Amino acid sequence: RHPKKSEGSPGKLRRALRYMIIYDLKEDYPIKKLCRYLNVSTSGYYRWIKLGRPIRYSFDDKLSDMIEEIFYETWIKNQNFKSC
Repeated sequence: RHPKKSEGSPGKLRRALRYMIIYDLKEDYPIKKLCRYLNVSTSGYYRWIKLGRPIRYSFDDKLSDMIEEIFYETWIKNQNFKSC
């Protein structure tokens, strides 16, 4: 397998980040202009949508929020325990 074609390659990561930016801004700006500005193809963006990447993106956000909440709850409990 070619190294640049692997899932973890920097090019794919950067492209995915650009797609996420487009996804976040699509309500405020035309998708075609966002794609052109971020130097990605509209067909690539729509392929990313079709493959369900925004669902994973929103799942990652929810998971991140849950982890943060658990961390702070644990941290507060530990701080209260230390002060006793």
